Amino acid sequence: MNIEPPGIFPQPIYAPLAFDYNRAGVEHELLALVPQFRPILISESSTLPENRRRWFMVVDDEQLDHVDRHRNGEAIVGKYRSLEGLGLRRGPTGLTVDDSVTRRKADDCAGWDWDLRYDVPLTRATIERLPFTRLRGVRLLSLPPGGFLPTHRDAVDDSYWEQGHATLSLLVTDGGQPMLMQAENGEIKAVSDAAFLFRDSAPHGVAPVTSRRLLLRVSGICDQAALAAMVQMP
Repeated sequence: MNIEPPGIFPQPIYAPLAFDYNRAGVEHELLALVPQFRPILISESSTLPENRRRWFMVVDDEQLDHVDRHRNGEAIVGKYRSLEGLGLRRGPTGLTVDDSVTRRKADDCAGWDWDLRYDVPLTRATIERLPFTRLRGVRLLSLPPGGFLPTHRDAVDDSYWEQGHATLSLLVTDGGQPMLMQAENGEIKAVSDAAFLFRDSAPHGVAPVTSRRLLLRVSGICDQAALAAMVQMP
């Protein structure tokens, strides 16, 4: 007897999730980790003139010219801050999502577990309620007051999300600014949902925040039916 495999839920570029959690409690846990945060440098390609013309801008040219970034892995320290944070899970060889954000095959979800250097039981329990069948990375991304996220793309195509993977996010605090994203029709949308799905092949960025912004990005393989039930389609 042949059993048809479950279909892959066709994920939208962005959608809110029906998912309630204790945002204040998670914020309290994550703020305790701030002294351990490390820079998460964006690629210098995000600041190049051709991308400024192709994508939208969240700051002026002078700020973009002097933001923290990396060039071929080499850190370039600017006078404007960008992302910082850390990975809350580790791979079987000690790899964390700080070391690589390369999209990986389904088999590479195996062997990942919580990094017990970080005491965040409420955060772990919250994330474990998301509809992942194989949870991989949990990346804590933060913008300090005055920091911004230059417009960029994290993936060149959507192949990662067409294999049963998902990237779900919990926006714990927004820092006083929404995320701006460029829809397929070129429209710029501002979004600040507490929990959301996002295919980050779409250009996106965050203008300078007035208070600390905290975002958890969670990746892995999802139960497709449970994911579809959570997604709030327009």
